[in-house]
Formats: sequence, C-alpha cells, structure tokens
Amino acid sequence: MSSHKELLAKLEAARAGRAMEGERRVVTMLFCDVKGSTAMAETLDPEEWDTIAQEDDPQRAVWAGLDIVSGIAAYKENLRAEYGLDLDVRVGITPAP
Repeated sequence: MSSHKELLAKLEAARAGRAMEGERRVVTMLFCDVKGSTAMAETLDPEEWDTIAQEDDPQRAVWAGLDIVSGIAAYKENLRAEYGLDLDVRVGITPAP
C-alpha cells in the first residue's frame, strides 16, 4: 500500500493536471456521528467543546479512510481464499461547505 505522502502527491498531481475535471462519478460517502454529541455540547462551554476540533481535520479524514482500506485487507483475502469472492472498499473524502 502506498504511503500517505504518496497518495497525497497523486491527488495533487491529478488536480494540477486537471485529470479530475468534468468527471461525473457515483459517490458513496461514509458518515460517522458521535452519539450524544449534541447533548454533550450543550453541557460544555462553547470554547471547551471547540477544543475537540483539530487544525488538521482534513488530513485526519484521509488517514481514517486509509486505515479503513488497510483494515479490510485481511478480510478481503479471507473471502477470496474461502469463497472466491472479490470484495473491495472505496473511501471518498469531501470537504464540508
């Protein structure tokens, strides 16, 4: 598997070369919600709650996606070996407006 830096470099190269321009794709998104976060936020001072946010959230999202992809690798191999099934997972990251 490529390193995080290699994948980020490939993404930047694709953007710079406009390789992704005009492409229409079906996108599957992963959403994760922290259960009870609204109630928790109501009990904390806004400045305390805001400390949960990180400056590098976009990078953290990419790393989480890469961890998902690498985390399923052993399961994929088991399915292939035992059942001949070719399972794969795709992760997409999109910035919030």
